[in-house]
Amino acid sequence: MSLIKEWFEDSKGDTILVEQSNGVVWIMYKGFKITKSPEGYFIQDVRFSDFYNSVRPEDFEILKGEGFIRGADTISYRRNILRVEVCTKKIERLYTQRDFFKSEGLVKKLRNCQENINKSIDQLFFYKSAVSQYKNKYKLN
Repeated sequence: MSLIKEWFEDSKGDTILVEQSNGVVWIMYKGFKITKSPEGYFIQDVRFSDFYNSVRPEDFEILKGEGFIRGADTISYRRNILRVEVCTKKIERLYTQRDFFKSEGLVKKLRNCQENINKSIDQLFFYKSAVSQYKNKYKLN
């Protein structure tokens, strides 16, 4: 049995929704799509665009090593760790800008900056919660 077919069959038992249309059955999980068609089983990556791309070799190695579900979770976890770092740096930069706008009396720029800070903090909390969910799910705490 092929590796992708094995992932498809194992994933069907989880809480993942199995979709079907025109004789093609597929599952999607964390931006990866496994398709079962008359031609065989295929895995595609839809995380970065609306178009289906082939899975990058480094991501495929993670999926091979950890299985489909845990591998996809691990790929998402690593990406979220980077997002936390980026959001933190962005918030630091925005606070510096806010202090400058406050000292210069630029009210409109100050208001926009504060709005961007609030949005970035919301994103930061979202990514941090995704990281902690992964750690709880796989008991990494």
